Parts: sequence; structure tokens; C-alpha cells
Amino acid sequence: MNSGPADRLAQVRELALRNAGLEDFGLIRAIVKCLDQAQASELLEAEAGNSTRLRDAALRKVVADIKGEFAAFHQALVEKLLERLQVAPATTRQGIAFCLSSLLPSLPDDLKLGVIRAFVGSKYAGIRRRGYKALGKEVVSSSEIVCGIWQASQDPETAWLAARFLPMSQLLEHREEIDALLTEGWQISRLYLRLYEVDATSLRHLLVRDGICYAYVTAKLGKTLEVSEAMELVVKYAGDERFGLLLWSFGEMRLWEVLKSLGKD
Repeated sequence: MNSGPADRLAQVRELALRNAGLEDFGLIRAIVKCLDQAQASELLEAEAGNSTRLRDAALRKVVADIKGEFAAFHQALVEKLLERLQVAPATTRQGIAFCLSSLLPSLPDDLKLGVIRAFVGSKYAGIRRRGYKALGKEVVSSSEIVCGIWQASQDPETAWLAARFLPMSQLLEHREEIDALLTEGWQISRLYLRLYEVDATSLRHLLVRDGICYAYVTAKLGKTLEVSEAMELVVKYAGDERFGLLLWSFGEMRLWEVLKSLGKD
């Protein structure tokens, strides 16, 4: 490519179109690397809604560029993609959201918050989940956004975010509602490990809620059960698919007599 910068973008598009549908052995990614940072941003803005190798190559380069230095045209790119996301038709909406999700971890915190707010405020569930996922991965922390999500939509997805990231005072206030919406044992255990930090009596609620989670949390806290209490759990949960987790918990607690009794014929 011996062209100057003025027509390099046009030639990149032409080469990508010529190789569309063919094995290009990384040609498109290679030629996109020949663009400068501003040209790569311009290309990504134009191609964001398209699921193509050209879009993916531009996205890869822009992510790498931002990690090196965040420039004004990167800010403009994200702002334009956010504007387009609000009005994009179904054919391009997820593509634009995918680009924003890919850029998100490398953005400055204020811009991260802007992207996440746009995601969680979307009327489309698929877009909202991108925001939930980013919050769950702690790409950026915002108890304010988590509180807003929980208040607006009390469902299993937002309950899991609330269990992990609500301020403790609100977690205690909404414990019952959050608990009722969690369906996975590991989520319930995570909730009660947090609750125990400020309310040791919460373990009694967990015993009633789920005895295997109770044993697991007790073990993780470095505490132990009475032999009689452990044997009651053995009887209650015999045949449960998570019985191995119960045994693991007993092992962590060094409940030798209980485990020995289970090993008898």
C-alpha cells in the first residue's frame, strides 16, 4: 500500500470487499494495522454495525490504540456509537453494542460509566445484560447504578448484582427480596457470606433456606458444626446432587466422626 493517508481508508475497504468470503490469511487485519489511529477510529465508526472481518480488525486496532493512549477522537468515537445505539435498527444494534462492550475495559472511568448507563437503561434486554455483565466483572464500580438497577427491575439478574454490590445497609434492608430471587446455591452462599460481615444471625436464616449452603458458608467462615447438626443435614440431603459439596464442607470442618460414619458399609 504505497498510497498516502487521504485514500488509504478507501483502499482498505476495497481490499476487504475483494476478499470478502475468502480465506484471507489475516490480510484484512494486517492492512488495517497500516491505518493511523484516527483512520482506524473513523473506520470503526463506519463499520460498527456490521459483523465482518473488517469491523473486527478495526475494533482490534482501536482497542490496542486506546490501551496505548486515549485520544480525543477515541472520545468522539464512543460518543457517536452511544448516539447510534439509541436509534439503531435491530440489524445493527447488537453490533454497535458489541463494539462498545469491547472498548469498555480500556476507557476512562467517566466514559465507562456513560456506556454502562446507556446499556442498563436500554429497553432491550440483550443490551441491558451487557451492562449487568460489565458491572459483574467490576469493569467499573458504581453502587449508584446498582441501586438504580435493583429498584427498577427486581429480577434474578439484578438480584445477583444487588447481592454482590449493594451498599450493606441496603443489602440488609432488601435481604429477603434478594434471597427469594436467587436460584443458584453459589449465589445464595455469596449473599450470606456478605451478610455475615454485619449480621452473624443471618446464618440461622440460611440454615432454613438451604442446609448445604449453610454448611458451605460455615466452612468458608472457618467455623464448624456440631456432630448432631451435621448428621441432620446428611439425612435431609441424602440423594441431593450437591451432596459432594456437603461432604467437602465437612472435610473443611474436620468432622472426622461424621465422615467416618458415612464410609461404613
